[in-house]
Amino acid sequence: MAMQTKKSYFQAVRKKSSDEGFEEQKKLYNYVNTYPGLCAKHGTGENVKNLSYVIKAGPYSVCYVQDDGLIQVYFYGHESVNNPLPEKLREEYRRKTEEILNIKSKSEAWKNVGILGTSLSFDKLKQLPDWVVQEILQTKNHKD
Repeated sequence: MAMQTKKSYFQAVRKKSSDEGFEEQKKLYNYVNTYPGLCAKHGTGENVKNLSYVIKAGPYSVCYVQDDGLIQVYFYGHESVNNPLPEKLREEYRRKTEEILNIKSKSEAWKNVGILGTSLSFDKLKQLPDWVVQEILQTKNHKD
């Protein structure tokens, strides 16, 4: 299996996205990799339909971003989700996600929430990992 990289990811994004989608993808990727507490974790694979990465808030997987712009938000554990949010944050995250994105998640383990650059903007999406990082920091500060 080959490790996906930023370069291979954005080559795929360029092929599958509009100019606006490509720009929104770049904004999100750069934001995730410069905001303290967030990072993009690329997957591995050679014969995959879509290249992707997971947005990690601290050690927790919170969003999945595909090269075609599809965004999935993780709420609960599933075999495809490494290190989901701790139980005490999950419901709060679900409520916050529903509020910010104006959706209903129906207690799903994860939810397709839109296509970046079309039905979903970077400015709206970035509020989710921001919120998670702040909650993680707040929880750590209360333990100290």
